[in-house]
Amino acid sequence: MRNLLLMGAASLCWSIWLSRNEVIFDNKVVSSPLQVTTLVTRWLCTWAILHKQGLRDTIAVVSQRLD
Repeated sequence: MRNLLLMGAASLCWSIWLSRNEVIFDNKVVSSPLQVTTLVTRWLCTWAILHKQGLRDTIAVVSQRLD
């Protein structure tokens, strides 16, 4: 459970950081907070392969619920 929370927090922070960089350096406009949520979901799915199978399944379910 703790690993899931840490991974979720890391994914959220990383997504906010990437979105911030796009706004600052690429002059992009974030039109909706859902863009960040989509990034969070994408990173969770990408990082899921680093975990054991049981945890991967849980991450997949959580990611689907965020979408």
